Amino acid sequence: MIVDLIDKLIDRVIKLVETEKKQKKKLFEQFVDPVFKLFDEVHKDYLESFERYINLLSDPTTDINIVIETIKKDNLFTQNQRAKLKALADVSEESVVQPFVKYLHLYLTSPNFYGTSPGDPKYRKYSYHSQRWRQGLLHEFEIGEVKTKDGAIARVYQLVSQMQDVYQEVAVHYAELKKKLLS
Repeated sequence: MIVDLIDKLIDRVIKLVETEKKQKKKLFEQFVDPVFKLFDEVHKDYLESFERYINLLSDPTTDINIVIETIKKDNLFTQNQRAKLKALADVSEESVVQPFVKYLHLYLTSPNFYGTSPGDPKYRKYSYHSQRWRQGLLHEFEIGEVKTKDGAIARVYQLVSQMQDVYQEVAVHYAELKKKLLS
């Protein structure tokens, strides 16, 4: 009798472990991987657009207002990608995905990028969700913070470098999460 109970207990523990593995795999396949793929798409779009801004700024005949209008247009026509990624990142309450989601959020929106913090009136004005990189650059160009085209080009390169750093953090957390969920 005790042998049968122990046998049943062991079977149930095995099923529990198998169920947990299936759930982790499902979480990875239905949430983590699709979010990372969309994130990668958004990142590539940012890189392509920032390269375009550098090319425009490098042309001596291009007025800064053309670059400003190009940034505004890029924001408008890519908002759907960023909004979808933000929504996907906000969906999960799973604690195992929190570090991954935290860095996705940092990539998309960071008050420190604008030199302000929540509660500061400028924070609401310039910290638009899902427009961290372009919106910050647009703001700098519109207020005349960047005085020359060479300065503007240097600022774009600086932003791309920052963007790549945060991308790397997201990728590291994605790889760690993948290992956790699929091993």
